[in-house]
Amino acid sequence: KWIRDAGRVVERDADGNPVRAVGIHLDITTRKEYEKTLERTREELRQIIDLVPDLIFAKDREGVYLLANETTADAYGLTTERVEGHTEREIIPDADQSTDFREDDLRVIESGEALEIPEEELTTADGETRLFRTTKIPYTIAGSDKDAVLGYARDITDLKTYERRLETQRDNLDILNQIVRHDIRNNLNVVVGYAE
Repeated sequence: KWIRDAGRVVERDADGNPVRAVGIHLDITTRKEYEKTLERTREELRQIIDLVPDLIFAKDREGVYLLANETTADAYGLTTERVEGHTEREIIPDADQSTDFREDDLRVIESGEALEIPEEELTTADGETRLFRTTKIPYTIAGSDKDAVLGYARDITDLKTYERRLETQRDNLDILNQIVRHDIRNNLNVVVGYAE
């Protein structure tokens, strides 16, 4: 059992030594079990968030990270502990990108409406520029009335590279189609000429 002791001295002798004390013992076992369950739930939620391959983050109105999963921290070359509690300006490699991200965050908080960003760049800690499809939604921090922004971003760099390769192939096929059609028309004109 977990017991909480609370007490105080209520009477002292002439020399100031305690003579009588009053106190209680409270059984707080249920509360302690609840705290353990809550902590386990937090740990499980953290594991789930960290397993997601997308960037997941939450920032308050001042731009301080309240939450950053491992993918977010990895993009900055940091640990989650080093990201959480800091502003984007303190941790992001590119200051201009930090300003753009901050403007989007404030727009979401001020408007109270979600923001879809189909394509935005992020320079990672290793200097690589990656493309992300980002969604930012407003929310209120639990246990307070403070506004914040919750976001998730999916790396679409490989997808965009593939799309560009397909567009190049399509353009090449269009050119080939024009050449073939031109050659066929020329040959048909020759055939029509001979036929006449």
